Amino acid sequence: MLIRELPQPPPWASEPEIEVSPDFESAQRSALQRQRDKYMAAVHQAVSEFLADPERVAVSEEDGFPSADRLSGEYYASDERYWVVDEPWFKKVGRARQYSFCIELRCLEKPSGESDDDRDYLGLTVNFVWYPDGERFELDGVEPSVI
Repeated sequence: MLIRELPQPPPWASEPEIEVSPDFESAQRSALQRQRDKYMAAVHQAVSEFLADPERVAVSEEDGFPSADRLSGEYYASDERYWVVDEPWFKKVGRARQYSFCIELRCLEKPSGESDDDRDYLGLTVNFVWYPDGERFELDGVEPSVI
C-alpha cells in the first residue's frame, strides 16, 4: 500500500486544533517548529511502519480493526498538542522536565461508492519527546484509535 499525506485536509475535516500548554515556553516551541519538516517526516515514517505492521493492522475486516483492505493509504494531520511533564520530585531524582508533543492523524478508508462525505477510518496519535538542550526530538510511540 502506498502511503501518502494529503496536502490539504478533506472537505469534511474539522478545523485543526492546536493545543499548547502554558508550561511549553514559546522559545521552546519556536525551536521545535524550526524542525517541523524533520518531525513531519518522522510522522510519515511512523505511519508507514504502523500500517505495514501485521501485528497492528489486520489483513481483512474479518480479522479485526484496523483492516488493511479498508485503508486507502491516505492520511491527513488533524490536531497537534504540546505539553510539559514536570513534577516537584523530578529534581530530587535528577530528572528534568519533559517536553512532549503529538500529531494526531486521520487515516482514510477506500472510497466505497456509496457516500464519500466522510472517509475518516482510523485515528493515529504520533507521540514525541522534545529535548530542548540538544534541539532534538524522539519518537515516543504511535497509538491507534477508532474514529
